[in-house]
Formats: sequence, structure tokens, C-alpha cells
Amino acid sequence: MAIYSIDELKSDNVRGGKGKANIFNLIKDYQVDITYVGVVELEPLATIAEHTHLDDRELYFVIEGEGVFIENGEKNYIKRGYYGAINRGDSHGIENTSKTEKLKIVAIVIK
Repeated sequence: MAIYSIDELKSDNVRGGKGKANIFNLIKDYQVDITYVGVVELEPLATIAEHTHLDDRELYFVIEGEGVFIENGEKNYIKRGYYGAINRGDSHGIENTSKTEKLKIVAIVIK
């Protein structure tokens, strides 16, 4: 699994607007067939069991909290600003390792 850092841009007066904006580039220059976009919110110490993606790929963007990504049995630390890419045939799961804070992730499934 590849873990990447989300590009965060701080801009003033975006496209003629007023004030400051924080822009998080999630997907750039990418032609895809997106079948699902959702927010995954794991309560403290909650997990999503490792499972296999046979016919699709999935991107997870961590927007709050910290935890562990598991891909094909390998554990990787994640926190806000990280994302993971799951390819066809790969298995993955997620663990919220915090005893007090939620782990929030944007999930995008791509055919």
C-alpha cells in the first residue's frame, strides 16, 4: 500500500471570493469511474475488519484522528492528512487506536 500526504493549500480570495480558504487536493488529474464517496467515522477503538477488493479500488483520506491502516496484513500508522490507496486484489482494514477520539475518513471507491 502506498500512503501519501494530502496537499493542503492556504489561499486568499479564491476565484474572486473573500477571505482565506484551506483547500485539500484529494484527487488531481485523474479520470475515474467513482462508484462511492462517503465519510467513515470510527468510534474510539473501533475497527473495520480486513477485507478484499476483488473488482474495485479504494482511496481513504484521513480527515480527523489517527489509527492504523492494514493492507495485506501489513500495518501502517495513519493520521489527519494521510491517504491510502487500495488496489484490486488487495485486502485492507482500519483500526482507530484512540481511546477517546473518533477517526474520520473519506472513502472513495473506483471501478
